[in-house]
Amino acid sequence: VGGGGGAPFAADAWSLGAMMIELLTGRTPRWNAQLQRVEDAATSAPLAPRVDAAHTPVQGGENGGENGGADGSADGVAAAWALCAALLRPAPKERIQVAEALQSSFFSSHRPCAAISPLELPSPDASGAIFDDIVSVRVPTDRGVGLVSALLDACSAISASSVLRFVNNLGDEMPTAAVLSDFFEAVAAPSAGLLLSLGKDQPPLPPPGPLSPQMEASYETLGRLLGYAARRGCHVPMALPSALLCYLVRGELLLSPSASASTALSLVSSVDCNLALELRALLARRHGLGAPDTGALSRALGAGSDSSTVVSDANKSELVLRAARNLLVACRLPALERLRAGMQTMLGDVKLDALSPGEIACIMLGWEQPPRPSALSFGGEWGDESLRRAYEGWLARWIQNADAPSRCGFYLLMFGSLSARSLRRSITVLPGSGHTASFSLDTAQLLLPAASSVQEFESDMTASLVL
Repeated sequence: VGGGGGAPFAADAWSLGAMMIELLTGRTPRWNAQLQRVEDAATSAPLAPRVDAAHTPVQGGENGGENGGADGSADGVAAAWALCAALLRPAPKERIQVAEALQSSFFSSHRPCAAISPLELPSPDASGAIFDDIVSVRVPTDRGVGLVSALLDACSAISASSVLRFVNNLGDEMPTAAVLSDFFEAVAAPSAGLLLSLGKDQPPLPPPGPLSPQMEASYETLGRLLGYAARRGCHVPMALPSALLCYLVRGELLLSPSASASTALSLVSSVDCNLALELRALLARRHGLGAPDTGALSRALGAGSDSSTVVSDANKSELVLRAARNLLVACRLPALERLRAGMQTMLGDVKLDALSPGEIACIMLGWEQPPRPSALSFGGEWGDESLRRAYEGWLARWIQNADAPSRCGFYLLMFGSLSARSLRRSITVLPGSGHTASFSLDTAQLLLPAASSVQEFESDMTASLVL
């Protein structure tokens, strides 16, 4: 199909483009290899969009079609024709893949998260290649550590304009989204040595300590591939904790003036609930009760947490913030900085900084959004059964109606990550007394905001999604 064998997935993209052309024009298309164009199979006339004075495709093709774009508007028709042109490129490597097609502006209204701009495609009548920087990568048969090494070596210099194309040992093309999904799954395995859990069943973080130049380069390349996947709508099957996602989009959040002890507890809970409980106990201490205990808490506090450090009302929050930063960021800064730098290369500083943790989590899921958790149980402290039923219905309605980034933000606050294991954690839902929800992953509790109507409840819940 316009380019020889070895490209079955590119042939699928061509077929999709041909079907779209037929829907747009009402004519059966065929490829004229001699003239290098798509034409009407019945009349041999070229099939191309009819344009207005501003060279914008208008509804109905040159040969009398009736159908428009996704919304029937001129913009929708233009987006449809641009997508057709990208799907019908003669050279298979220059042809847009199906996962990339879903990121085009033609599908904008259906994408789970609109925070990343649609994939830009040239106008339908543009000549020349769509992609100027195609990076071909040969995929090894080992889809574990071997795949990780191959991609880290081949993709160290990719940029925002790069397009990855994968082939197997026989030279056959492989779908980019599937290869990247296998790569990220292999990266999350301990055998790759890039991400490690602090405890059993905990989401992974980069390991602490200084890095060799080779490992620094590996983390930056991993960041670039995460950014590439975000731009192209590819699924990232890594259960990244909210602590890591916050650093990727917010940087040194725990050093900002707005950082609070509750923020620190939430981030620590996403990777180590036991230490979060110790920090919560530290906040509950009475004034002047002496030095921090030895053990995990003392090690997390780091230098200065000796017998001369007296816990007081004035310094408890500062000690919790210091312990959280030491555990989550300070000891892992070499790897975290390179990861974030790689993502900035692909998405840009301004775009990355503008994302929320919920948005970046939603984007990394691609089209595979998380299911509704099944382990939210309303405790017995409600007293009034009618009140409990009302709040249970309000919460279910809010989760159902919230957009995908808001749901992801809620899950991050409540469960620490979006892994299937995390979403199965049992959480007790209790009545709160404030106007915002209180998320306590370390105590497995969610305190709902006090509200007098479903509208007030939904507004308060949305306002509570702050990390």
